[in-house]
Amino acid sequence: MTAICHRTRPLAAALVLALLVALWGPAPAGAADESVRSSGGVTAQALPDELSVRGHGWGHGRGMGQYGALGYATGITGEPWDHQRILAHYYGGTVVGTTEDRLMAVWLKARPLNSAMVVYRSSGLQVAGEPDTPTAVRVTPLGNNRYDLKTGTSCTGPWSENERIVEGPVRVSKMADSTQAEPSTLALRLCYGDGSQIAYDHSTELVAIDDKTVNLVRTEELLRGIVPRESPASWGDLAGGRGMAALRAQAVAARSYAAAGDTRWGNLHTRLGAAATTCDDQFCQVYGGVAYVSPSGAITTRSHPNTDRAVAETKLEVRRWPDGRLARTEFSSSTGGWTAGGDYPVREDLGDAISSNPNHTWTTKLTRQQIQTRYPSIGTLTDIQVLSRNGHGDMGGRVLQMRLVGTSGNVDRTGNQFRSDFALKSDWFEITVPPPPAVPARAITKACPDGQVPRGTFSDVDPDSTHALAVDCVAWRKIATGTSATTFAPGAAVTRAQMASFVARLVPAAGGSLPENAPDAFTDDDGSVHETAINRLAAAGIVKGTGPGKYGPGIEIDRGQMASILARALQHSGVALDSSPPSPFRDDNGSVHEPAIDQLAADGVVSGTGPGTYSPKATAKRDQMASTLARALDLALS
Repeated sequence: MTAICHRTRPLAAALVLALLVALWGPAPAGAADESVRSSGGVTAQALPDELSVRGHGWGHGRGMGQYGALGYATGITGEPWDHQRILAHYYGGTVVGTTEDRLMAVWLKARPLNSAMVVYRSSGLQVAGEPDTPTAVRVTPLGNNRYDLKTGTSCTGPWSENERIVEGPVRVSKMADSTQAEPSTLALRLCYGDGSQIAYDHSTELVAIDDKTVNLVRTEELLRGIVPRESPASWGDLAGGRGMAALRAQAVAARSYAAAGDTRWGNLHTRLGAAATTCDDQFCQVYGGVAYVSPSGAITTRSHPNTDRAVAETKLEVRRWPDGRLARTEFSSSTGGWTAGGDYPVREDLGDAISSNPNHTWTTKLTRQQIQTRYPSIGTLTDIQVLSRNGHGDMGGRVLQMRLVGTSGNVDRTGNQFRSDFALKSDWFEITVPPPPAVPARAITKACPDGQVPRGTFSDVDPDSTHALAVDCVAWRKIATGTSATTFAPGAAVTRAQMASFVARLVPAAGGSLPENAPDAFTDDDGSVHETAINRLAAAGIVKGTGPGKYGPGIEIDRGQMASILARALQHSGVALDSSPPSPFRDDNGSVHEPAIDQLAADGVVSGTGPGTYSPKATAKRDQMASTLARALDLALS
């Protein structure tokens, strides 16, 4: 909401301010930035210091939801599902397929770029092309894929003193005779600066290339380090072992995702003789080898019999598209009850409601200061508007587009961007904010002077109606006529043809003019009493058709269309409307009529139907139209 001052009647401004103080409470002493004068006499108030957020799901929501898979596996929706039914549900359009146990290149992103790769193995290791078999090596990048290679006896050295410069990639593996699987105490270990180590399985190589550290590992061994990090191995014991179906589904999804590869990380695999490249964090799949060794030497095994069994029982099974391509089977912790779509059809996810899921519904808090700090260009935050959602589930579904409104400007973000900006669990959320201030309707004293407008013109208009004076006024000014000499039909709908006649009479009253002999613009209004008015307005660019050669004269006009026509009529008559008005309504966001609605609201020509609502698609009634015409004329005469 931009801070633009417009003319306003002091009494109207005072009444609006009094209403806002009653609803929101007075601004704290000294809080000069808590409010700003905006168009139409409305004082835009800063949002509360703390905002409540409610949402569903955790993660991107594309493909399988892990908690949903557990819900289906354990039968919370009825008959328990096997893993293939679970996968078919989440990855619609794919079929069961197989792959090979291929060599994978895993970029270990936990290792900072340009940091030394330190590898240790108590019973010896091998550096490709080097004759020595030390127990530790330190490979320090020098740039341009060149490395300083040192040998030692532990993760911390001591290191050899001779300078040994080698070209990358530098490949480190177990000694050639170490072909059998070994316990983690004898595994190849990657050393970290805090004294911890990650142990990798018997098929592993660790490689320094392009200042990165890469793990070369066979797919089935890779899964032993992924599946228990992505889905709790204990799930396999739930519901008498039925939870194993969720772990099997996880194994297949993880295998397919890895085998499909990830082009974001370049072509490391082709240079290292592997089949595909992936990474080891949440941007791909969380992978941590087979064991973690703490700085004190305590070993925590990262594989588990349940997940090892799930990998073995689905060996080489993947999901493929009907044309044979591997499916990139994304997954996330919780969909919240509906998947997000993407490469796969949107699915309702009833399994996600399993009682153990802490993120089916979640709540958190955001502060106004957090938002203002993240988006400093908005100034003081006055409103948060959701412009569009995907239409699936509670709240209308995931946020697609939203707007942060402030005293100095607005910022538009996607739901996913906002989620990332504030570490929300998903893009399916709503933020509780107070309704915007009411938009006051302008007085019509200039258009309808006191004592000059004959009152009680029509017997069917309640004299106590808020529209009564405007109805009498537009009839007195011959802008609108009754449905008979004594009736106005105030609650009847206005058609597009009637609207044209009203506006054609408004324009000269507002100081404008229309072409006298306008060409015939439409074929479907021939013979109508409104045809001349329609043609004159069309020639002036004030009305448009509904299709080639069609005006739709009998179609009832809605409040959004009414606003657009009136805004064009006023501008045609020489009335300057605000070029950057506030956006006081939330239900017109994204409408083609929103600019016109906002412009007219800024000068009080239109007002809302409720707090923050305009009802742009509601049919315009004759008494409402009379008030809007009277206010438009009053603006033109001011």
